[in-house]
Amino acid sequence: MGKNIKKLEKSFPRVYVEISGICNAKCPYCVTGAQNQPQGKFIDLKLFRRILEYITDKGIFDKNTGNLWIYKWGEPFLHPEFSDIIHIINDFEINYMVSTNGSIVPEITPSMTKYLKTLYFSMPGFSQYSYDKIHGFSFEKIKENITAIVNKLKGYGYNKEITILYHIYRFNMKETELCKEFASKLGINIFPYYAGIMDFWQQIALIEGTMEKEQL
Repeated sequence: MGKNIKKLEKSFPRVYVEISGICNAKCPYCVTGAQNQPQGKFIDLKLFRRILEYITDKGIFDKNTGNLWIYKWGEPFLHPEFSDIIHIINDFEINYMVSTNGSIVPEITPSMTKYLKTLYFSMPGFSQYSYDKIHGFSFEKIKENITAIVNKLKGYGYNKEITILYHIYRFNMKETELCKEFASKLGINIFPYYAGIMDFWQQIALIEGTMEKEQL
């Protein structure tokens, strides 16, 4: 892994390590959901440990000030050895952040809360209609899963950030208040922000004016 690279004088405030190259959501504007990139795989535990060793040793990442983001385009809770991923992070005493679509309830133990700085729930609306248009999941099941995860974490004394990232589309703007009420009852945050086109090929279609009317 590039042993001749000198140690950096200044580390990055965040480093992304994709632990899952697989996502089960069907988001039409995402490079993964739109299936415009090859399906990935789950990161190997030995490789993950080597990556953490490398970025800390070379000064790429300062565990005292930085945050490790263990997601990008995949769904991290799908990783069959997610709990082992967390044990490795704990071994390095690294603060980490994770985002999930809420479709999976992973094994939650006290060790998961030790260095978890932020947990995000990605939501494309607050109705089955909205979920049919974007994620493709059962809306009621998502609410059950989010509630279960939050209650389990809080049961272990977790008191750091849990936030719903609410993606705003034209069709779900009126559902924002319902999601806010849901978050308030659970004692977590909500951060609404405008959804964007995360698929490169669709961005080009938008710029060139070739995007299909329904998508536009």
